[in-house]
Amino acid sequence: MSLCLLPIHEPSDPRVADYFHVQDGEWIKRRGRFLAEGHEVLATLIERGRYPVDSVLLAENKVERLTPLLERLPREVPIYVASMALL
Repeated sequence: MSLCLLPIHEPSDPRVADYFHVQDGEWIKRRGRFLAEGHEVLATLIERGRYPVDSVLLAENKVERLTPLLERLPREVPIYVASMALL
């Protein structure tokens, strides 16, 4: 399967607006969400399937390593990719 990666070129892109609030834990809680960071946490989230994944935002240099894991997500989950400089 081929991943459908959605490039992000501007930090103001509205598709990733939720990610701008990651430092505000209360904002995340009020929305009934949580943030999974890091390879192992993301792997656990996807493999266990207990919670739905709304979207993924990752650095473009991580795509190759994470492809086998990301291929397990439903096709409708957007996978946003940005440069490290942008992130």
